Amino acid sequence: MPRDNGNSSFTWPSFSWLGLSSCHLTEFPDLLRSQVNLLVLELADNKLRGEIPRWLLDIGKVSLETLDLSHNSLSGTLKQIPWNSMRQLSLDFNMFEGHLPILPPYMTHFTASNNRFSGYLPSSLCDLTFLEELDLSNNNLVGELPLCFENLTNNDFFKVLNLRSNSIVGILPPIFGRCSSLLTLSLSGNSLEGPIPRSLANCSSMQIIDLGHNRFNDTFPHWLGALPNLQVLVLRCNNFYGSLGSSNETGVFSQLQILDLSNNSFNGILPRDLIQSLMAMIVVAADKKAIAYLGFSYSISLNYSRLLDFDFSVVQTVKGFNRNLDKIMGTLAIIDISSNKLAGGIPESLGDLASLCSLNLSHNNFNGSIPSSLGNLKLIESLDLSSNELAGQIPSELQNLNFLTKFNISYNQLVGSISQGSKFNTFENDSYLGNPRLCRFPLSKKCKEDEAFDLPTGGGDDYNDPHEWEIVMMGYGFGLVVGLVVGYFMLTPLWLLRLFLLHI
Repeated sequence: MPRDNGNSSFTWPSFSWLGLSSCHLTEFPDLLRSQVNLLVLELADNKLRGEIPRWLLDIGKVSLETLDLSHNSLSGTLKQIPWNSMRQLSLDFNMFEGHLPILPPYMTHFTASNNRFSGYLPSSLCDLTFLEELDLSNNNLVGELPLCFENLTNNDFFKVLNLRSNSIVGILPPIFGRCSSLLTLSLSGNSLEGPIPRSLANCSSMQIIDLGHNRFNDTFPHWLGALPNLQVLVLRCNNFYGSLGSSNETGVFSQLQILDLSNNSFNGILPRDLIQSLMAMIVVAADKKAIAYLGFSYSISLNYSRLLDFDFSVVQTVKGFNRNLDKIMGTLAIIDISSNKLAGGIPESLGDLASLCSLNLSHNNFNGSIPSSLGNLKLIESLDLSSNELAGQIPSELQNLNFLTKFNISYNQLVGSISQGSKFNTFENDSYLGNPRLCRFPLSKKCKEDEAFDLPTGGGDDYNDPHEWEIVMMGYGFGLVVGLVVGYFMLTPLWLLRLFLLHI
Protein backbone atom coordinates (compact mmCIF):
# COMPACT_ATOMS: atom_id res chain seq x y z
CA MET A 1 0.00 0.00 0.00
CA PRO A 2 1.53 3.36 -0.97
CA ARG A 3 2.51 5.85 1.71
CA ASP A 4 2.25 9.61 1.92
CA ASN A 5 5.94 10.00 3.00
CA GLY A 6 5.25 13.63 3.94
CA ASN A 7 4.09 14.64 0.49
CA SER A 8 1.00 16.77 1.15
CA SER A 9 -0.04 16.54 -2.49
CA PHE A 10 -0.42 12.74 -2.32
CA THR A 11 -3.97 11.42 -2.68
CA TRP A 12 -5.17 7.88 -2.27
CA PRO A 13 -6.77 6.19 -5.26
CA SER A 14 -10.46 5.41 -5.13
CA PHE A 15 -11.26 1.86 -4.00
CA SER A 16 -14.44 -0.13 -4.43
CA TRP A 17 -13.35 -2.89 -2.05
CA LEU A 18 -11.06 -2.65 0.98
CA GLY A 19 -10.19 -5.73 3.01
CA LEU A 20 -8.42 -4.64 6.20
CA SER A 21 -9.49 -7.40 8.58
CA SER A 22 -6.96 -8.80 11.07
CA CYS A 23 -4.45 -6.01 10.41
CA HIS A 24 -3.98 -5.01 14.08
CA LEU A 25 -5.45 -1.60 13.39
CA THR A 26 -5.93 0.56 16.48
CA GLU A 27 -7.74 3.40 14.69
CA PHE A 28 -9.66 3.96 11.49
CA PRO A 29 -7.07 4.64 8.72
CA ASP A 30 -7.06 8.08 7.14
CA LEU A 31 -7.16 6.60 3.66
CA LEU A 32 -10.89 5.99 4.24
CA ARG A 33 -11.58 9.73 4.30
CA SER A 34 -11.27 10.04 0.53
CA GLN A 35 -13.26 6.93 -0.38
CA VAL A 36 -16.50 8.11 -1.91
CA ASN A 37 -17.19 5.12 -4.16
CA LEU A 38 -16.50 2.32 -1.68
CA LEU A 39 -18.73 -0.75 -2.00
CA VAL A 40 -17.21 -3.15 0.53
CA LEU A 41 -15.26 -2.29 3.71
CA GLU A 42 -13.96 -5.05 5.98
CA LEU A 43 -12.41 -4.01 9.30
CA ALA A 44 -13.17 -7.10 11.37
CA ASP A 45 -10.87 -8.57 14.00
CA ASN A 46 -8.78 -5.49 14.70
CA LYS A 47 -8.17 -3.43 17.83
CA LEU A 48 -10.48 -0.53 17.09
CA ARG A 49 -11.83 1.17 20.21
CA GLY A 50 -14.28 3.86 21.16
CA GLU A 51 -17.04 5.39 19.08
CA ILE A 52 -17.21 5.33 15.30
CA PRO A 53 -15.82 8.72 14.13
CA ARG A 54 -18.32 11.05 12.51
CA TRP A 55 -16.29 11.40 9.33
CA LEU A 56 -16.58 7.62 8.73
CA LEU A 57 -20.36 7.96 8.54
CA ASP A 58 -19.94 10.18 5.49
CA ILE A 59 -17.80 7.91 3.32
CA GLY A 60 -19.53 5.93 0.58
CA LYS A 61 -22.86 7.29 1.73
CA VAL A 62 -24.49 6.33 -1.53
CA SER A 63 -22.28 3.43 -2.61
CA LEU A 64 -21.36 1.38 0.52
CA GLU A 65 -23.18 -1.98 0.54
CA THR A 66 -21.16 -4.14 2.94
CA LEU A 67 -19.53 -3.11 6.24
CA ASP A 68 -17.93 -5.53 8.67
CA LEU A 69 -16.84 -4.05 12.03
CA SER A 70 -17.13 -7.27 14.03
CA HIS A 71 -14.66 -8.43 16.68
CA ASN A 72 -13.39 -5.05 17.82
CA SER A 73 -14.00 -2.99 20.95
CA LEU A 74 -16.19 -0.30 19.45
CA SER A 75 -18.72 1.38 21.73
CA GLY A 76 -21.30 4.13 21.88
CA THR A 77 -24.79 4.32 20.39
CA LEU A 78 -25.96 4.03 16.80
CA LYS A 79 -29.23 5.84 16.14
CA GLN A 80 -29.42 5.33 12.40
CA ILE A 81 -27.31 3.63 9.77
CA PRO A 82 -26.57 6.42 7.26
CA TRP A 83 -25.62 4.30 4.25
CA ASN A 84 -28.75 4.13 2.11
CA SER A 85 -27.45 1.31 -0.11
CA MET A 86 -26.28 -0.88 2.78
CA ARG A 87 -27.07 -4.58 2.30
CA GLN A 88 -24.86 -6.34 4.86
CA LEU A 89 -23.83 -4.93 8.24
CA SER A 90 -21.92 -6.89 10.87
CA LEU A 91 -21.40 -5.36 14.34
CA ASP A 92 -20.87 -8.60 16.26
CA PHE A 93 -18.61 -8.76 19.32
CA ASN A 94 -18.31 -5.10 20.18
CA MET A 95 -19.65 -2.95 23.02
CA PHE A 96 -22.37 -0.96 21.28
CA GLU A 97 -25.24 -0.02 23.57
CA GLY A 98 -28.59 1.73 23.60
CA HIS A 99 -31.47 0.99 21.24
CA LEU A 100 -31.01 -0.84 17.98
CA PRO A 101 -30.34 1.52 15.06
CA ILE A 102 -32.80 2.23 12.26
CA LEU A 103 -31.66 0.21 9.27
CA PRO A 104 -31.71 1.00 5.54
CA PRO A 105 -34.66 -0.55 3.67
CA TYR A 106 -32.63 -2.91 1.46
CA MET A 107 -30.73 -4.64 4.27
CA THR A 108 -30.25 -8.39 3.71
CA HIS A 109 -27.95 -9.35 6.61
CA PHE A 110 -27.86 -7.59 9.98
CA THR A 111 -25.81 -9.25 12.71
CA ALA A 112 -25.16 -7.46 16.01
CA SER A 113 -24.63 -10.32 18.44
CA ASN A 114 -22.61 -10.04 21.64
CA ASN A 115 -23.07 -6.34 22.25
CA ARG A 116 -25.00 -4.33 24.86
CA PHE A 117 -28.00 -3.27 22.83
CA SER A 118 -31.08 -2.84 24.99
CA GLY A 119 -34.73 -1.90 24.76
CA TYR A 120 -37.55 -3.42 22.74
CA LEU A 121 -37.33 -5.04 19.34
CA PRO A 122 -38.33 -2.15 17.01
CA SER A 123 -41.25 -2.65 14.67
CA SER A 124 -39.11 -1.07 11.94
CA LEU A 125 -37.39 -4.44 11.58
CA CYS A 126 -40.62 -5.80 10.15
CA ASP A 127 -40.32 -3.47 7.15
CA LEU A 128 -37.09 -5.05 5.92
CA THR A 129 -38.67 -7.07 3.15
CA PHE A 130 -35.34 -8.27 1.72
CA LEU A 131 -33.85 -9.42 5.03
CA GLU A 132 -32.29 -12.88 5.02
CA GLU A 133 -30.50 -13.02 8.38
CA LEU A 134 -31.20 -11.29 11.69
CA ASP A 135 -28.83 -12.14 14.54
CA LEU A 136 -29.28 -10.11 17.72
CA SER A 137 -28.17 -12.83 20.15
CA ASN A 138 -26.40 -12.11 23.44
CA ASN A 139 -27.68 -8.60 24.04
CA ASN A 140 -30.00 -7.00 26.61
CA LEU A 141 -33.16 -6.81 24.53
CA VAL A 142 -36.47 -6.98 26.40
CA GLY A 143 -40.20 -7.16 25.78
CA GLU A 144 -42.32 -9.42 23.64
CA LEU A 145 -41.71 -10.66 20.14
CA PRO A 146 -43.63 -8.31 17.81
CA LEU A 147 -46.52 -9.83 15.89
CA CYS A 148 -45.31 -8.01 12.79
CA PHE A 149 -42.33 -10.41 12.66
CA GLU A 150 -44.70 -12.49 10.55
CA ASN A 151 -43.75 -10.09 7.75
CA LEU A 152 -40.19 -11.38 8.01
CA THR A 153 -40.92 -15.10 8.29
CA ASN A 154 -43.38 -14.98 5.41
CA ASN A 155 -41.05 -13.42 2.86
CA ASP A 156 -39.17 -15.60 0.42
CA PHE A 157 -35.70 -14.50 1.55
CA PHE A 158 -35.71 -14.75 5.33
CA LYS A 159 -33.58 -17.70 6.51
CA VAL A 160 -32.15 -17.04 10.00
CA LEU A 161 -33.75 -15.61 13.15
CA ASN A 162 -31.39 -15.67 16.12
CA LEU A 163 -32.49 -13.89 19.30
CA ARG A 164 -30.69 -16.20 21.71
CA SER A 165 -29.69 -14.99 25.19
CA ASN A 166 -31.78 -11.87 25.64
CA SER A 167 -34.68 -11.12 27.98
CA ILE A 168 -37.61 -11.59 25.63
CA VAL A 169 -40.80 -12.53 27.46
CA GLY A 170 -44.37 -13.65 26.81
CA ILE A 171 -45.68 -16.32 24.50
CA LEU A 172 -44.19 -17.16 21.14
CA PRO A 173 -46.79 -15.58 18.81
CA PRO A 174 -48.09 -17.37 15.70
CA ILE A 175 -45.74 -15.56 13.33
CA PHE A 176 -45.01 -18.56 11.11
CA GLY A 177 -47.84 -18.31 8.58
CA ARG A 178 -46.20 -19.24 5.30
CA CYS A 179 -42.63 -19.48 6.52
CA SER A 180 -41.31 -21.39 3.53
CA SER A 181 -37.70 -20.17 3.62
CA LEU A 182 -36.76 -20.08 7.33
CA LEU A 183 -33.87 -22.45 8.06
CA THR A 184 -32.78 -21.55 11.60
CA LEU A 185 -34.83 -20.45 14.61
CA SER A 186 -32.87 -19.84 17.81
CA LEU A 187 -34.75 -18.34 20.75
CA SER A 188 -32.92 -20.07 23.60
CA GLY A 189 -31.99 -18.28 26.79
CA ASN A 190 -35.03 -16.01 27.06
CA SER A 191 -38.20 -16.12 29.17
CA LEU A 192 -40.71 -17.28 26.59
CA GLU A 193 -43.61 -19.31 27.93
CA GLY A 194 -46.77 -21.15 27.00
CA PRO A 195 -47.12 -23.69 24.17
CA ILE A 196 -45.18 -23.84 20.93
CA PRO A 197 -47.35 -22.35 18.15
CA ARG A 198 -48.55 -24.99 15.69
CA SER A 199 -47.84 -22.58 12.85
CA LEU A 200 -44.18 -23.55 13.23
CA ALA A 201 -45.06 -26.70 11.27
CA ASN A 202 -45.47 -24.46 8.20
CA CYS A 203 -41.71 -23.84 8.04
CA SER A 204 -41.07 -26.59 5.52
CA SER A 205 -37.38 -25.73 5.03
CA MET A 206 -36.54 -25.56 8.73
CA GLN A 207 -33.32 -27.30 9.76
CA ILE A 208 -32.57 -26.00 13.25
CA ILE A 209 -34.98 -25.23 16.11
CA ASP A 210 -33.48 -24.20 19.44
CA LEU A 211 -36.02 -23.23 22.11
CA GLY A 212 -33.91 -24.27 25.10
CA HIS A 213 -33.66 -22.42 28.42
CA ASN A 214 -37.09 -20.80 28.38
CA ARG A 215 -40.35 -21.46 30.21
CA PHE A 216 -42.32 -23.24 27.50
CA ASN A 217 -45.09 -25.39 28.97
CA ASP A 218 -46.31 -27.99 26.50
CA THR A 219 -46.32 -31.67 25.57
CA PHE A 220 -43.77 -33.16 23.23
CA PRO A 221 -44.27 -31.56 19.77
CA HIS A 222 -44.55 -34.70 17.62
CA TRP A 223 -45.90 -32.59 14.81
CA LEU A 224 -42.47 -30.99 14.31
CA GLY A 225 -41.29 -34.39 13.12
CA ALA A 226 -43.17 -33.81 9.89
CA LEU A 227 -40.67 -31.09 8.91
CA PRO A 228 -38.73 -32.94 6.19
CA ASN A 229 -35.39 -31.18 6.76
CA LEU A 230 -35.30 -30.75 10.54
CA GLN A 231 -31.87 -31.79 11.79
CA VAL A 232 -31.58 -30.11 15.22
CA LEU A 233 -34.29 -29.95 17.90
CA VAL A 234 -33.33 -28.46 21.27
CA LEU A 235 -36.01 -28.16 23.97
CA ARG A 236 -33.76 -28.44 27.03
CA CYS A 237 -34.49 -26.63 30.32
CA ASN A 238 -38.18 -25.88 29.89
CA ASN A 239 -41.41 -27.16 31.43
CA PHE A 240 -42.34 -29.75 28.81
CA TYR A 241 -44.22 -32.73 30.20
CA GLY A 242 -46.05 -35.92 29.31
CA SER A 243 -45.15 -38.94 27.22
CA LEU A 244 -42.73 -39.18 24.33
CA GLY A 245 -45.04 -41.76 22.74
CA SER A 246 -44.66 -41.71 18.98
CA SER A 247 -47.19 -40.07 16.71
CA ASN A 248 -48.64 -42.02 13.79
CA GLU A 249 -46.97 -39.87 11.14
CA THR A 250 -44.51 -41.59 8.82
CA GLY A 251 -41.02 -40.17 8.50
CA VAL A 252 -41.20 -38.54 11.93
CA PHE A 253 -37.84 -36.84 12.67
CA SER A 254 -36.23 -38.86 9.87
CA GLN A 255 -33.46 -36.27 9.34
CA LEU A 256 -32.86 -35.40 12.99
CA GLN A 257 -29.25 -35.53 14.15
CA ILE A 258 -29.40 -33.67 17.46
CA LEU A 259 -32.24 -34.28 19.91
CA ASP A 260 -31.96 -32.52 23.27
CA LEU A 261 -34.94 -32.88 25.62
CA SER A 262 -32.97 -32.66 28.87
CA ASN A 263 -34.16 -30.96 32.07
CA ASN A 264 -37.90 -31.22 31.50
CA SER A 265 -40.64 -33.37 33.01
CA PHE A 266 -41.20 -35.99 30.32
CA ASN A 267 -42.40 -39.32 31.74
CA GLY A 268 -43.32 -42.82 30.63
CA ILE A 269 -41.03 -45.00 28.57
CA LEU A 270 -38.54 -44.10 25.86
CA PRO A 271 -40.54 -45.33 22.86
CA ARG A 272 -38.91 -47.71 20.43
CA ASP A 273 -40.91 -46.17 17.56
CA LEU A 274 -39.36 -42.76 18.21
CA ILE A 275 -35.86 -44.21 18.14
CA GLN A 276 -36.47 -46.22 15.00
CA SER A 277 -37.72 -43.11 13.21
CA LEU A 278 -34.33 -41.39 13.60
CA MET A 279 -33.10 -42.64 10.25
CA ALA A 280 -30.31 -40.06 9.91
CA MET A 281 -28.73 -41.44 13.10
CA ILE A 282 -29.00 -45.03 11.94
CA VAL A 283 -27.15 -44.56 8.67
CA VAL A 284 -23.44 -43.76 8.72
CA ALA A 285 -22.72 -41.74 5.62
CA ALA A 286 -20.01 -43.02 3.29
CA ASP A 287 -18.03 -39.80 3.61
CA LYS A 288 -17.76 -40.07 7.38
CA LYS A 289 -14.20 -40.57 8.48
CA ALA A 290 -13.11 -42.07 11.76
CA ILE A 291 -15.33 -39.85 13.92
CA ALA A 292 -18.48 -37.82 13.39
CA TYR A 293 -18.31 -34.39 14.99
CA LEU A 294 -19.72 -31.00 15.56
CA GLY A 295 -17.19 -28.25 15.22
CA PHE A 296 -16.51 -28.07 18.95
CA SER A 297 -14.96 -24.64 19.15
CA TYR A 298 -14.45 -25.04 22.88
CA SER A 299 -12.58 -28.29 23.20
CA ILE A 300 -11.68 -30.10 20.01
CA SER A 301 -9.97 -28.61 16.99
CA LEU A 302 -11.07 -30.52 13.93
CA ASN A 303 -11.89 -29.83 10.33
CA TYR A 304 -15.60 -29.61 9.78
CA SER A 305 -18.13 -28.63 7.19
CA ARG A 306 -21.13 -26.46 8.02
CA LEU A 307 -24.61 -27.82 8.09
CA LEU A 308 -25.81 -24.42 6.97
CA ASP A 309 -24.25 -21.33 5.47
CA PHE A 310 -24.85 -19.56 8.78
CA ASP A 311 -22.99 -19.91 12.04
CA PHE A 312 -25.09 -21.43 14.77
CA SER A 313 -24.50 -22.82 18.22
CA VAL A 314 -26.49 -24.79 20.73
CA VAL A 315 -25.70 -25.58 24.34
CA GLN A 316 -25.10 -29.27 24.85
CA THR A 317 -23.95 -31.44 27.73
CA VAL A 318 -21.00 -33.39 26.36
CA LYS A 319 -18.40 -35.08 28.53
CA GLY A 320 -19.97 -33.70 31.65
CA PHE A 321 -19.99 -29.99 30.82
CA ASN A 322 -22.46 -27.52 29.34
CA ARG A 323 -20.81 -25.92 26.33
CA ASN A 324 -21.67 -24.11 23.15
CA LEU A 325 -21.48 -26.32 20.09
CA ASP A 326 -20.78 -24.08 17.13
CA LYS A 327 -21.17 -24.64 13.41
CA ILE A 328 -22.94 -27.96 13.36
CA MET A 329 -21.48 -30.64 11.17
CA GLY A 330 -23.90 -32.79 9.24
CA THR A 331 -22.32 -36.07 10.33
CA LEU A 332 -22.84 -35.75 14.08
CA ALA A 333 -25.59 -37.37 16.15
CA ILE A 334 -26.42 -36.50 19.77
CA ILE A 335 -29.26 -37.60 22.05
CA ASP A 336 -29.68 -36.00 25.48
CA ILE A 337 -32.80 -36.95 27.44
CA SER A 338 -31.23 -36.52 30.88
CA SER A 339 -32.99 -35.12 33.95
CA ASN A 340 -36.53 -36.17 33.15
CA LYS A 341 -38.87 -38.75 34.69
CA LEU A 342 -38.55 -41.51 32.10
CA ALA A 343 -38.82 -45.10 33.32
CA GLY A 344 -38.81 -48.67 32.03
CA GLY A 345 -35.99 -50.38 30.22
CA ILE A 346 -33.45 -48.78 27.92
CA PRO A 347 -34.51 -49.86 24.42
CA GLU A 348 -32.21 -52.25 22.59
CA SER A 349 -32.90 -50.26 19.41
CA LEU A 350 -30.61 -47.47 20.65
CA GLY A 351 -27.79 -49.72 19.50
CA ASP A 352 -28.95 -49.21 15.91
CA LEU A 353 -28.10 -45.48 15.96
CA ALA A 354 -24.67 -46.01 14.46
CA SER A 355 -23.89 -42.28 14.11
CA LEU A 356 -24.29 -41.45 17.79
CA CYS A 357 -21.41 -39.46 19.21
CA SER A 358 -23.04 -38.73 22.58
CA LEU A 359 -25.86 -40.44 24.49
CA ASN A 360 -27.04 -39.06 27.83
CA LEU A 361 -29.88 -40.82 29.66
CA SER A 362 -28.77 -39.85 33.18
CA HIS A 363 -31.02 -38.74 36.04
CA ASN A 364 -34.13 -40.68 35.07
CA ASN A 365 -35.76 -43.82 36.42
CA PHE A 366 -34.60 -46.35 33.83
CA ASN A 367 -34.43 -49.92 35.16
CA GLY A 368 -33.44 -53.35 33.91
CA SER A 369 -30.03 -54.13 32.47
CA ILE A 370 -27.77 -52.10 30.23
CA PRO A 371 -28.47 -53.29 26.68
CA SER A 372 -25.53 -55.13 25.14
CA SER A 373 -26.54 -53.56 21.82
CA LEU A 374 -24.94 -50.29 22.98
CA GLY A 375 -21.68 -51.99 22.08
CA ASN A 376 -22.63 -51.36 18.44
CA LEU A 377 -22.20 -47.59 18.84
CA LYS A 378 -18.71 -47.58 17.38
CA LEU A 379 -18.48 -43.78 17.05
CA ILE A 380 -19.68 -42.88 20.51
CA GLU A 381 -17.48 -40.69 22.68
CA SER A 382 -19.74 -39.94 25.63
CA LEU A 383 -22.11 -42.40 27.31
CA ASP A 384 -23.85 -41.32 30.51
CA LEU A 385 -26.33 -43.69 32.18
CA SER A 386 -25.79 -42.45 35.73
CA SER A 387 -28.43 -41.88 38.42
CA ASN A 388 -30.99 -44.44 37.26
CA GLU A 389 -32.10 -47.82 38.62
CA LEU A 390 -30.15 -50.06 36.26
CA ALA A 391 -29.22 -53.53 37.48
CA GLY A 392 -27.19 -56.51 36.32
CA GLN A 393 -23.62 -56.55 35.06
CA ILE A 394 -21.76 -54.18 32.75
CA PRO A 395 -22.01 -55.71 29.26
CA SER A 396 -18.64 -56.87 28.00
CA GLU A 397 -19.60 -55.56 24.54
CA LEU A 398 -18.96 -52.00 25.76
CA GLN A 399 -15.23 -52.76 25.94
CA ASN A 400 -15.05 -52.41 22.15
CA LEU A 401 -16.10 -48.74 22.07
CA ASN A 402 -12.71 -47.42 21.00
CA PHE A 403 -13.62 -43.72 20.93
CA LEU A 404 -15.35 -43.68 24.31
CA THR A 405 -13.72 -41.04 26.55
CA LYS A 406 -16.60 -40.24 28.89
CA PHE A 407 -18.37 -43.15 30.60
CA ASN A 408 -20.62 -42.77 33.63
CA ILE A 409 -22.77 -45.51 35.18
CA SER A 410 -22.61 -44.22 38.75
CA TYR A 411 -25.51 -44.42 41.18
CA ASN A 412 -27.36 -47.41 39.83
CA GLN A 413 -27.74 -50.99 41.15
CA LEU A 414 -25.13 -52.69 39.01
CA VAL A 415 -23.36 -55.83 40.24
CA GLY A 416 -20.34 -57.92 39.43
CA SER A 417 -16.77 -57.16 38.52
CA ILE A 418 -15.30 -54.46 36.32
CA SER A 419 -13.35 -56.18 33.55
CA GLN A 420 -9.63 -55.73 34.04
CA GLY A 421 -7.19 -54.75 31.29
CA SER A 422 -10.01 -53.23 29.27
CA LYS A 423 -11.44 -49.85 28.34
CA PHE A 424 -13.28 -49.78 31.67
CA ASN A 425 -10.00 -49.36 33.59
CA THR A 426 -9.25 -46.05 31.86
CA PHE A 427 -12.15 -44.22 33.56
CA GLU A 428 -12.05 -42.56 36.93
CA ASN A 429 -13.50 -43.96 40.13
CA ASP A 430 -16.39 -41.48 39.83
CA SER A 431 -17.70 -43.36 36.80
CA TYR A 432 -18.72 -46.31 39.02
CA LEU A 433 -19.60 -44.82 42.42
CA GLY A 434 -22.95 -45.57 44.04
CA ASN A 435 -23.09 -49.22 42.93
CA PRO A 436 -22.47 -51.11 46.23
CA ARG A 437 -22.26 -54.53 44.55
CA LEU A 438 -19.81 -53.48 41.86
CA CYS A 439 -16.18 -54.46 42.48
CA ARG A 440 -12.59 -54.36 41.20
CA PHE A 441 -10.36 -51.54 40.00
CA PRO A 442 -10.77 -48.59 39.82
CA LEU A 443 -13.07 -49.18 42.81
CA SER A 444 -11.38 -50.10 46.09
CA LYS A 445 -13.79 -52.98 46.72
CA LYS A 446 -12.45 -56.41 45.78
CA CYS A 447 -14.49 -59.23 44.35
CA LYS A 448 -14.80 -62.52 46.28
CA GLU A 449 -12.88 -64.44 43.64
CA ASP A 450 -9.98 -62.00 44.08
CA GLU A 451 -9.91 -62.56 47.86
CA ALA A 452 -9.50 -66.34 47.37
CA PHE A 453 -6.10 -65.73 45.79
CA ASP A 454 -4.93 -63.28 48.47
CA LEU A 455 -3.15 -65.95 50.68
CA PRO A 456 -0.25 -64.78 52.92
CA THR A 457 3.22 -65.28 51.47
CA GLY A 458 5.49 -64.71 54.47
CA GLY A 459 3.72 -66.31 57.45
CA GLY A 460 3.68 -62.99 59.26
CA ASP A 461 3.02 -62.57 62.98
CA ASP A 462 -0.52 -61.38 62.38
CA TYR A 463 -1.57 -64.53 60.58
CA ASN A 464 -2.87 -67.48 62.65
CA ASP A 465 -4.95 -70.05 60.76
CA PRO A 466 -5.76 -73.12 63.02
CA HIS A 467 -6.40 -75.34 59.98
CA GLU A 468 -2.88 -74.74 58.76
CA TRP A 469 -1.46 -75.90 62.15
CA GLU A 470 -3.56 -79.09 62.03
CA ILE A 471 -2.00 -80.00 58.71
CA VAL A 472 1.49 -79.31 60.03
CA MET A 473 1.01 -81.51 63.15
CA MET A 474 -0.38 -84.42 61.08
CA GLY A 475 2.70 -84.32 58.88
CA TYR A 476 4.98 -84.16 61.90
CA GLY A 477 3.39 -87.24 63.55
CA PHE A 478 3.55 -89.31 60.38
CA GLY A 479 7.21 -88.45 59.90
CA LEU A 480 8.03 -89.39 63.46
CA VAL A 481 6.56 -92.92 63.14
CA VAL A 482 8.38 -93.58 59.87
CA GLY A 483 11.63 -92.36 61.38
CA LEU A 484 11.39 -94.63 64.41
CA VAL A 485 10.71 -97.75 62.31
CA VAL A 486 13.58 -97.06 59.92
CA GLY A 487 15.95 -96.28 62.79
CA TYR A 488 15.00 -99.48 64.60
CA PHE A 489 15.96 -101.65 61.62
CA MET A 490 19.20 -99.78 61.05
CA LEU A 491 20.46 -99.91 64.65
CA THR A 492 19.34 -103.46 65.70
CA PRO A 493 22.19 -106.20 65.57
CA LEU A 494 21.93 -108.55 62.60
CA TRP A 495 21.60 -111.81 64.74
CA LEU A 496 18.76 -110.26 66.74
CA LEU A 497 17.02 -109.11 63.57
CA ARG A 498 17.18 -112.65 62.09
CA LEU A 499 15.72 -114.12 65.31
CA PHE A 500 12.92 -111.57 65.18
CA LEU A 501 12.12 -112.44 61.59
CA LEU A 502 12.03 -116.24 62.34
CA HIS A 503 9.32 -115.70 64.92
CA ILE A 504 7.08 -113.72 62.58
